[in-house]
Amino acid sequence: MSGVDFRWNTPISSIIQKKVYKDGKTLLFMAETWQKLYDPFVPMDTGLLSHDAVSVYAEDGKGIIHHKAPYATAVYYGGEKNWRRDKHPLATAQWDEAAATAGKRNELTRSVEGYIKGGYGS
Repeated sequence: MSGVDFRWNTPISSIIQKKVYKDGKTLLFMAETWQKLYDPFVPMDTGLLSHDAVSVYAEDGKGIIHHKAPYATAVYYGGEKNWRRDKHPLATAQWDEAAATAGKRNELTRSVEGYIKGGYGS
């Protein structure tokens, strides 16, 4: 009986860096998915901060979520706390951190793994 010895010469970290994190489609998927997962934690009144004034894109090896409402930074850091919770009951400052604490980061990981295993959304 003959055997086959298979060795992968490229470290897994290099493969991930090269194939996943530098791939704009994967980064965009990650950013879009994370924005959807943390959205219930974003204060919402009219939807400007949560939906209408949000750009999600991949650039320079990063997935970027940009909340462009003029008051986004103040709300994010808790300087403006006059938000309602009737539309987003989980609304809070530093919404991404709150979502991570609530386990949404694990959902992101599972989604990205599925995306990668499914052939990068192609």
